[in-house]
Formats: sequence, structure tokens, C-alpha cells
Amino acid sequence: MKTRILRSTVILSACLFGLACLVIDAPARAQSTGGADELRALVTLGVGPAIGARSIDLPARQGKLELDTGIHAALDFALSLGVERGRWSLCASAEYRSSLFLRTEPSLLSDEAGRAAFRSHSLYAGVVPGYRFSAAGMSMRATLFVGWTARAIRTVAQLAVPNYSLHGIVLRPELQIALLEQWLAVRAGPELGVILLESRELRDVLGSAPPGLVLGAALGLELRVTEGMQILAGYQLAYTTQRSQWHSRFVDLEHFAHARFELRY
Repeated sequence: MKTRILRSTVILSACLFGLACLVIDAPARAQSTGGADELRALVTLGVGPAIGARSIDLPARQGKLELDTGIHAALDFALSLGVERGRWSLCASAEYRSSLFLRTEPSLLSDEAGRAAFRSHSLYAGVVPGYRFSAAGMSMRATLFVGWTARAIRTVAQLAVPNYSLHGIVLRPELQIALLEQWLAVRAGPELGVILLESRELRDVLGSAPPGLVLGAALGLELRVTEGMQILAGYQLAYTTQRSQWHSRFVDLEHFAHARFELRY
């Protein structure tokens, strides 16, 4: 079921991205930039509430270990610094997400009774080159996130599923299309990454080392409130898998939805 949902989401996102690229208006691409363009600084700061869900299947010597957080509250932070000249832009971007009030079920504890608090973290950091296909603001824009991703589980109590972290490189091309005279914009794109590093605790359980594979997709809806403020509602899926020595694969599946308030300078 998880694999079917993942495939459907990734295929839909990739199709939307490809279709939008095909319908780009050729005359808009041929417009003149009107001479030398000024270099403009871009600063974006965002924060907002979110909900997430994370499901982990971990093959081990004693059998499959499972952890399913269910839907939980989270916080979402974003920071972007960059420059824009004409239709081109280049930004350094970071996004951090952390769960709130997340607790395990008693069956997940390895040697303690009761429920224990723990955290689910994820981080994206990298550079984002972009190109605007029309001179009219953000009418249609393509971006490519190239960077580092990290995902971790942390708890004070000892869990049957150990604390661990995953680190790797990720690519996420996105296409943004403006609607309603640029007051509303939609964005979509697939995600592909490779896990290059993992914590020793996870490597000891799996009995194998990276690489692992990351597949995912991102969908977003931007509502411009003023020239310097907007609301971004988004959904992101990340499916991480890696082989193990126990004849089944390690799977870390994360869903994340947020409503982020962004200020632009």
C-alpha cells in the first residue's frame, strides 16, 4: 500500500512538472530583457505550524522492527538568502522540521514501561538556481534544489527501533505557475536523492552500509498577502530505502504538510 501511494504521488508530480514545461509560451521566451538588469538581493524568512507522519520498517536479527508515529504536530522553519538579476536567481536555502509532543506506544519500548517522548527531525540545506520564463514577475519559474538532506529519530528512552540519522544528497526540480494576476501560485516537482552516510546504530542493525535511495515529491500553493508577505501551504513526501543483510529492505517513509508564513525583503 505504501509503495503504491509513493509511486502514484511521484508519477503525478513528475507528470505535472513535465506537462507544465511543455506548455511554456514560446513568445514569452523570446521577449527582450530590456538591457542590463540590476542585481537584487533576496531574503526570505518563514515559520509555521505543520503536521507530519512517519513510518519505519527496520529489518533486524530478531525480526522486523516497526515504528509508526501516526499524525503528529510539528514546526516548520525556512530561510533563504540569494540574489536575482533579470530572469535568473540563485539562493542558499535551508528548511528544518521538528515534531512536537510525539510519544511512543508501550509496545515500542525495549526495556521500559509506559510512553516515552521522542523527536522526529528532518533538514534540507542547499543552493537553488532559478529561471523565470516571463518578464511578468513570477508568472512561470523553474528552480532546482541541489543540496544535503538529513533525517533523524531521537529519544531519551531506549526504543526497539534505535536512535539513528540518515544523510545524503538530494535533487528537487520544481516548476511554479502564477494564477489570478500573480496573487496565487502553484508549484510541483519530484525529488531524488542518495543516502551516503548513516549513524553507527542503524548500520549495526542493518548489517550493511549505504548507499540508500530517496524518492519523493513536493506540492505547494502560495498565496501572496502583500508585496513582502505570503502564505505557503505545502505537502512533501520522502521515501527512503536501503538494503540489509536480512533479506528485506529498510524503509523510512515520511509525510509532511505545513502552512508557512513567509516574509520577503
